[in-house]
Amino acid sequence: MGSRQEWGTVMTHIGWRLINILARLLEQDESDAVLGDFRDSHARAVVGLLGLIVRRQILIWKTWQPWVALIGVAGVSGVILSEAVGGLETIRVSIQWTQ
Repeated sequence: MGSRQEWGTVMTHIGWRLINILARLLEQDESDAVLGDFRDSHARAVVGLLGLIVRRQILIWKTWQPWVALIGVAGVSGVILSEAVGGLETIRVSIQWTQ
């Protein structure tokens, strides 16, 4: 196994990769500001970035429009999938009946 310093270097690399991926979820100007702020504080970077993303998502989901869109997509998809599965079941029963 590698030394403690090598392990720390690997974990730092993985941590910053995760931070950069998470930062893409923000607007470009917010992402640049967050990455600039976090370059100095390695230990709290991921927690702080996740907190910011969660707060942004909560703000988005506090309005009624995303909920209507979600229910609309889920409802329409549910009906389509239900009909498709029901049709497949009918075909399967028909094939078994003829054999």
